[in-house]
Amino acid sequence: MDTAKINKIIESYNRDADCAIEMLLDIQDEFKHLPEDVVRYIADEIEVPLGQLYFVGTFYDVFTLEPSEDELPQKPIEAFMKQQNDKRIPSKPDAPSIVFRNMGNADAGEYKSFEKVLETMSPDDVISEVEKSGLLGRCGFGNPTADKWKACAKAVNDSSNPAYVICNADEGIPGAFAYKNIVESDPHSIIEGMLICAYAVGAKEGIIHIRNCYSQAIEQMAEAIEDARAKKLLGENIKGKDFSFDIKIRRGPGAYMNLDLSAMLESLQGKPAIPTASNVPLTEKGYKDMPTVLSCVETWMNVPVIIEKGGDAFKKIGNSGTKVVSLVGDIVNSGFVEVPLGITLRELIFDIGGGIPEGREFKAVQVGGPSGGCFPADMLDTPLDYAEIEKAGSIIGPGLIRVYDNSRCMVEAAKDSIEFLKSECFGKAAPDREGSVILFSILENISQGNGKKEDLDTLKSICETMSAASLSGLGKSAGNSILSTIKHFEDDYTGYFKN
Repeated sequence: MDTAKINKIIESYNRDADCAIEMLLDIQDEFKHLPEDVVRYIADEIEVPLGQLYFVGTFYDVFTLEPSEDELPQKPIEAFMKQQNDKRIPSKPDAPSIVFRNMGNADAGEYKSFEKVLETMSPDDVISEVEKSGLLGRCGFGNPTADKWKACAKAVNDSSNPAYVICNADEGIPGAFAYKNIVESDPHSIIEGMLICAYAVGAKEGIIHIRNCYSQAIEQMAEAIEDARAKKLLGENIKGKDFSFDIKIRRGPGAYMNLDLSAMLESLQGKPAIPTASNVPLTEKGYKDMPTVLSCVETWMNVPVIIEKGGDAFKKIGNSGTKVVSLVGDIVNSGFVEVPLGITLRELIFDIGGGIPEGREFKAVQVGGPSGGCFPADMLDTPLDYAEIEKAGSIIGPGLIRVYDNSRCMVEAAKDSIEFLKSECFGKAAPDREGSVILFSILENISQGNGKKEDLDTLKSICETMSAASLSGLGKSAGNSILSTIKHFEDDYTGYFKN
């Protein structure tokens, strides 16, 4: 073992145990696997339990413990999403653009909204504008952004502890490439959104968590951070004011579970991305037990626009803004697009997506990725709105919209979703871990012609139990694909029973 080489990797992260995952990523790149003696050495040097590093090495698919020249077997993520397209497709001609507003704009990176905040607004003024805007978190379950900021600012004032501001740019959902493209095209707006939040809540440090394989996005963001530092927009006493804030990039191995906030924090501390149970919100006790605001790339992109236009004006854009969605599956135009919230699924699929290819008919659309529900044709006029989509039995989540034509079986669709979830998400919580395995087993049995009518009641009962008992929002919504397909496409199930 070349200890000098290993020490160089360890020292590049200042021997910080929180960076254990990044150290292992570098080791994986160097040796094409995680050699046992190297893992033991790192565990001793950074003083973390050996079992923790091995847990990390077996939790994330990017790591391998043994050398092999064979290609890795196809993962459920690939089975779930056979068609992927990372191109941006045009929205309607008159559609507003917030997230992609600076595409091709030479003036991007001037930080005019942040300078407005620094010169003319108090922290309370900033939070008030965000509250007026009605901005909802753009990656999870649509919780009000201002509520997070207010709670975090209060926790900082009550405890005198500094806050952390964190950006999740780890796009763990199959078929979605929007975060990668946003970071590559306009990293300065993400930094500006985080700066504005840091000023409002009293944060000193920021973290941007980016998937390791997004090398160009990491490079673009690193350049933008250095550029902001050179302009004295990051660092100590920014613009001569009594406000200091800086940002660092943290690389991650990629995990769907990072969509869960508590799981993301575990990953940032060098552990597997597994949700934790806590009665204390992250805004009070988050990263390093400090008050924390954690939001996704898309949420941060909205913040400078709110300050520029004012909260009331922003609220009139669509239904309080726009949403970037990824259109995949049986659809003519696949890729990602920014649309106003409130647009109907029909407009999204047929006007923007171009409809169903090869002369086939529409059968279903799954909204929200593998944790989302599947809607039939008579629900196509449902608006893309957080409350309306939840009422219909799904989530918007990170915005994956998968379309199925009339050649598809919805039992197989539900099975693909559950296979992905049981592989990518669940490990610690018994309801999720055991429930997902049992759900997949029943669906597999049905699809092989060995099911029975009573299986549908069993499936529904397990889904309801997981919803009630899961530690994470993703676990609570894991059964959406099954519950919705049984409700709207029961014939696809009973067809197997009859035959």
